[in-house]
Amino acid sequence: MGRRVTELDFTDGGKVFTAVMPAGRNRWFVIGALIFGIPWLVGYFVLAGVVFVRAGEPWRGTLIVFMLTLLTVLIDVVAAASIWGALYALTGRETLVGEEERISLRRTAAGITIPFRAKRGILDRVEPLVKRTPGRDLPYPRLEFRGARTSLRFGAGLTAEEAEVLRIALTQYLARTGVTTADRAAAD
Repeated sequence: MGRRVTELDFTDGGKVFTAVMPAGRNRWFVIGALIFGIPWLVGYFVLAGVVFVRAGEPWRGTLIVFMLTLLTVLIDVVAAASIWGALYALTGRETLVGEEERISLRRTAAGITIPFRAKRGILDRVEPLVKRTPGRDLPYPRLEFRGARTSLRFGAGLTAEEAEVLRIALTQYLARTGVTTADRAAAD
């Protein structure tokens, strides 16, 4: 699972830029998992076990549990996602990797990674995001990368100072490795 990330750590390796940062600590993810995700999945597995045992024959129990799973698959997925979200809020990390063709963002918790990608273009930029609801104590993405018709928001676990340091370093990387109009014409 790796170590718990508590602060920004980035490396500009010339052609590749890598930043590892903590996830935003959102207590509502944890509350949602405790109130909905865990009880639903535990109840589901207990019910499925009881149905399987009481069905008499293994094939009948398997068929009933399979049909039950088909009926509740979306709720099961939401419950599992709420548990992953809670683990992400408590122990997760974001890893941003800048390459010449794209910027990749991986959100990781409990050994499960969810990847996001944005293509790079001529007008790549990193902008700070303003907190939309002042006074509320919830984490929010502090930075946004805007590339070729795509964008990525990240940095909810960063302090304002860390976000500014990352913005400057990533902006310098993008300027140094940027795609020019001549490069685009040569590729086409």
